[in-house]
Amino acid sequence: MRKFVLSPKGRRLHRVLGLIFGIYLITAALSGIAHNVIALAYPPPPPALPPGDVGIDAAIISPAEAARITGIASTVAAVNVRTIGGNVIYQLLSATAARPVYVDAATGAVHNNLDARYAAEIAGRALPSQRLSNTAYLTAFDAEYTQMYRTLPVYRFDAAGDDGARIYVSTATGGVTFWTNDARRTLSAIFRNLHMLSFIGNHPVQMWILIVFAVGATAMAGLGLAMVWARDSGRRK
Repeated sequence: MRKFVLSPKGRRLHRVLGLIFGIYLITAALSGIAHNVIALAYPPPPPALPPGDVGIDAAIISPAEAARITGIASTVAAVNVRTIGGNVIYQLLSATAARPVYVDAATGAVHNNLDARYAAEIAGRALPSQRLSNTAYLTAFDAEYTQMYRTLPVYRFDAAGDDGARIYVSTATGGVTFWTNDARRTLSAIFRNLHMLSFIGNHPVQMWILIVFAVGATAMAGLGLAMVWARDSGRRK
């Protein structure tokens, strides 16, 4: 059986590629540690619990009637029963409208400006000890609120404290979709840029580069093990 030996050029190429892929493995490991630190040191706030009994007995009109009142009966995708400002409200999600439509379940009154108020109540229940202000309404993902959170649109609320805490809430789901602060954002940036290469703007290109690095690192490690095995086998003989 022919002994497995790399040529001098092959060994030099292996060392160069091993150095390149080794640096990638080190940065991936360190950024992975940063991700674990995020989970341990900065746990998310407790979920925004519902306000309690929605008082469904106060609902006089039906969801179907509420949809007819708004004129969107043919495009309604979902109907939720919410308690907003102490009142029982039908929240109608339309397939053709960005924001929900709100109808008082007792009176049939349509509330055109209730979405932001409901978002504020969700955020307030999630961070009850913080003074919050609505700073953004997102209809597209950005550098902080990325595609991994999936839900749009969302409201962003900033806390008044020094840690830069901010929370994103969805009125469609009735809950918090993401929470962060300055320290967590810094660690997240380290993870995204070193582990996921998010600084590359093109997502498919980013994924292909990660695949190349992973395959290359595996190949270099496998080749190194093969060289060690061949050398030790030769010594035993």
